[in-house]
Amino acid sequence: MRVFIFLLAVLVPMMATAAERSDSPETRLRLVEIELKTLKDSAKDEATRVETRLLDRVGHLESSLSQQNSHLDHVLAQLNLSIAIGGIFIAAVALLGAWKAVLVAKAEARDALQDMKDKIDSVSAEVEVRLNDIREWHTEVMAKAAEIKAADIPTEKLTPAQQATIVIAAQQAAAKPEAERSEIDHWAMAKQAILAGDSGKAAGHLADADERNPWTWVLRARVKFSQGDWAGALRDGNSALQLSRKQQDRRQEGLALEVLEACHSARGEWAQAKAVGMETLQIRRELVAIDPGDPRQRLNLVVSLFRLADSCLALTEMTEARGYATEAVAICQALHDDNPDSVDPLDQLALSHALLGTVCMQEKKWTEAKAALTEAMRIRQGLQRSDPANTEWLRHLALCWNRLGLIARAEQDLPQARACAVEYRVLTERLASLDPRNAKWQADVAYARRDNADCDWQLGHLEIAQAGYLAAIQRLEGLEGQGKLSAEAKILLEECRRKLAGLEMQMAAEDDV
Repeated sequence: MRVFIFLLAVLVPMMATAAERSDSPETRLRLVEIELKTLKDSAKDEATRVETRLLDRVGHLESSLSQQNSHLDHVLAQLNLSIAIGGIFIAAVALLGAWKAVLVAKAEARDALQDMKDKIDSVSAEVEVRLNDIREWHTEVMAKAAEIKAADIPTEKLTPAQQATIVIAAQQAAAKPEAERSEIDHWAMAKQAILAGDSGKAAGHLADADERNPWTWVLRARVKFSQGDWAGALRDGNSALQLSRKQQDRRQEGLALEVLEACHSARGEWAQAKAVGMETLQIRRELVAIDPGDPRQRLNLVVSLFRLADSCLALTEMTEARGYATEAVAICQALHDDNPDSVDPLDQLALSHALLGTVCMQEKKWTEAKAALTEAMRIRQGLQRSDPANTEWLRHLALCWNRLGLIARAEQDLPQARACAVEYRVLTERLASLDPRNAKWQADVAYARRDNADCDWQLGHLEIAQAGYLAAIQRLEGLEGQGKLSAEAKILLEECRRKLAGLEMQMAAEDDV
């Protein structure tokens, strides 16, 4: 705008001067050129001044902007400082609040811990009371087990309560380290294994038992006897006999002789079995005379009568056999009458009736035999219902079925005979499955198979009878291969082979026809 005003100020006078002059065109042109140059220079100078002023203004603005930036940085720094101070303040307030919350929580936790401690103290006291009860109960159980051990009650004569005591004692013994187990612990574990039908485990437990006690050798002999190791049972039985005589323990001597008598019977040495049985009977009568009111001694006397009756039956000495069986029935009946709720006399009463029935069968007195065996069956079934897991009771029940089946066959009642034989086989196979090492139980299955085959043959079921004889032979040959075949079982094996040959001849003859 200033440049425009300047040009007007210069050009207007010049134009007036030119109008007044009346110079030649060349002069006027030269003047114009001069004036233009002058104007150009003036414009250039003015542009330079304007540029200078603009640059100064720009520099001023830059300086002002720099100052403003510095001021802004200062303000921002102050603002950041304020924010930081505010954050610290806020954090301090929050920290103070948190610390207060911690103090409150700490107080609450202290109260909760105190309550918990009071409860723990209360529970600890209760636990200690219960532990004392358990310790007393453990002591009581082991004391009862010691009583059973001291009485040396055979496994098959143990009551359900006594069996439960042995099982609990064995569980407690198993929980102890090996080095801390006592004599009673080993005995309980072995007895429990025998009750469970595991003769192998029983032998393992007895390996660490005290060999200075006759009962150790008696129990080992019984285990080996159940496994069909007659020679080993005889060795252990003789060790028990020597120790008991050295210690002058007549009760243990009677138990050792009982084992030896059983070994001779299994080997078919009936004369020796009877001689040992007579010696055992004498000891048992002495012990009863010393304490007539002790039912255990009278029951042990009954066992001796049973064994002697068996030996007399094998030797066909029927008068003596009937005498022993009749005395056994009388003693057991008296014991049962004295204590009707006791299981032991009832169990022995069933055995004595079964024995008397067997004697009557040998004498071919079928009606008397059937009556005695039916009574034995009635008692035995009641006992079995009260304790289904008792393997000895199960075996005696099976033998009752066997004897009744034989009577039915003798009376020519073949359907009833076969029904009894089937019951006998089912029970014996159940027992044999519980302990494959028990040679007696395995042989019982062969007897049952033989009885079933005999009935099937008579009923005309030839192929079924053939399968039965073959099964009996196979089981007996398995025992023979292990050296565990008793004398009676050897006779049974020859009988089955002979009957199978006769049956197959009949089958071949019928096929030819």
